[in-house]
Amino acid sequence: MILTSYVDALGTERSSPDWAVAHVTSLLAEPRPGRFADVLRVRAGQPADRLSGATLQLEDGSEVVLGDHVPDDLPFGYHQAVLDGDRRPVLVLHAPARTPVPERSWVVAAQLYSARSTDSWGHGDLRDARRISDWMAGGFLMLNPLHAAIPGPHPQPSPYFASSRIFRNPLYLCVDAVLAATPLAPGTDAEALYRTLADLAGRAQQLNGDRSIDRGAAWPLKREALRALWDVSGDAALTERVDAWLDDPVNRRYARYCVLAEAAEGTPPAIEAASHEPDGSAITEPSITEPSDDERFHAWLQLLLEEQLVAIGGNVIQDVAVGTDRAGADTWLWPECYVLDGTRIGCPPDQFNTLGQDWGLPPFHPAGLRNAGYEPFVRAVRSAVTGSAGIRIDHVMGLERLFWIPEVGSPPDGVYVSYELDELLDIVAIEAHRAGVFVVGEDLGTVPPSVPAALADRSMLSYRIMSLDTRHPHEFPEMSMAALTTHDLATTVGLLSGSDLADQNRLELSPNEADTWAAVDRLRWWIGAWEGASHGELMAALYRLLASSPSLVVAATLEDLAQMAERPNMPGTIDAWPNWSIGLPAELGAVLASDVADAVRQALSSRDT
Repeated sequence: MILTSYVDALGTERSSPDWAVAHVTSLLAEPRPGRFADVLRVRAGQPADRLSGATLQLEDGSEVVLGDHVPDDLPFGYHQAVLDGDRRPVLVLHAPARTPVPERSWVVAAQLYSARSTDSWGHGDLRDARRISDWMAGGFLMLNPLHAAIPGPHPQPSPYFASSRIFRNPLYLCVDAVLAATPLAPGTDAEALYRTLADLAGRAQQLNGDRSIDRGAAWPLKREALRALWDVSGDAALTERVDAWLDDPVNRRYARYCVLAEAAEGTPPAIEAASHEPDGSAITEPSITEPSDDERFHAWLQLLLEEQLVAIGGNVIQDVAVGTDRAGADTWLWPECYVLDGTRIGCPPDQFNTLGQDWGLPPFHPAGLRNAGYEPFVRAVRSAVTGSAGIRIDHVMGLERLFWIPEVGSPPDGVYVSYELDELLDIVAIEAHRAGVFVVGEDLGTVPPSVPAALADRSMLSYRIMSLDTRHPHEFPEMSMAALTTHDLATTVGLLSGSDLADQNRLELSPNEADTWAAVDRLRWWIGAWEGASHGELMAALYRLLASSPSLVVAATLEDLAQMAERPNMPGTIDAWPNWSIGLPAELGAVLASDVADAVRQALSSRDT
């Protein structure tokens, strides 16, 4: 379960410090009670092995007695069996061998918070997402994680540092769309309501004039407007949906978490020690009291988010972040599934992050997660496939191993801890099959060869980045999503101009200058860069080359469409760089109307013909 050595991204074998290995070993030895005694995988037509003769309880409540082989018509899903000598059930995963595969197509990858229109409330929203989708007129729109932040006056900027990967962030709600869809209760003073909303909208839209995304200013205004609409809502059907949503014990506890966190002005509530039944299963049933109005308000926000997401049109690719905030809702809901002593996950030094990365996120405890039947992961994937055509799994190699950095250590002190890759990919495959979505695994960095092989076996796409890969794009594998860059790397303008390298040097990040300039030379050579060409012309040529690759899906970033020099996130920095808080250099409509954006769209959309 612990890997004391590993081969880094440069091919060098490295050993983890003995003290770090000993510390992680002690963490893994902690008992983790849970609902399930074990997890088993089955395939139709194959020997039933340990399950031979067992009674399998299916998800719909029906039962099947297994013979020597798994029946061909066994439904895909999560089943249970009680084996001799066990008081707790065994979780039985039956997944399809392969997941859906997209047609040859293209993507615009958007950091949605940065994509503000003139009528946005200081923060890009799901109406802005629909505008990008409408402009594309084909292809897929890949969004940054929409995961929920800890409720409070100062929302976490990073979409990859989520309170929960299951629930969504109401900052992405479009208030105007909520108003249009909300019937007012009898007796509502509509004129007073509209005046209040107009005043809040005006104040929020003033924030668009600053390129810096000020979530601490935007969210209180948006929340006040949404609360005002909730208080006068006369939608009886939606009220019934709120009640039904809160019938799920996890949803109810999440709503409670939000109320507690808001009451403490963003300070998360203390993690409650999980109560367990005698068989080790956690007690998660809600209290018998009626949900409070505040809990119902937070439930309503989640339903609105799903409605506005689905309304984009079904061409969305949602992103599943690698982890969650130690103080967030997911750890509060499932503390037994996490290591919460201060250990963080990250990655060792690689070609372009020579100092390594510390993401500040707690790791899953392998045994705790399995004993819980992988419930927090199942729900995270299920949330991502909702309203989607595809999903992107961030740091997909984390399904096989995660790099644990002890509390008193730094990235070079990290230790790899292994997980059950096949079980986790079975869960992804079940959810993808049910929703009919394709899967992209972000397999960049220090990647063991078993991960790309496992993705290929299940028809999941790998990731290729043209600015990193020394192979010509014409040599990229068909089963891949290819892009020029990502949110963690230099934008194309930042790379070609050298401004991103200058930023890294200014921040003392020890950048790999030789390989960076080699990448620039390689890109210029591939397109036959001509004297006097503008960055926009070079970018359009690069995207034409990318579009000609065999990769099933190719992606452009919204930052490149806007000819933006600053990258959205600078790994290895916290306060030294405005990570996840840089708006586009122009309002969204102007960006999409630019000649460069049109040239890139034409290059990529030619794949649709």
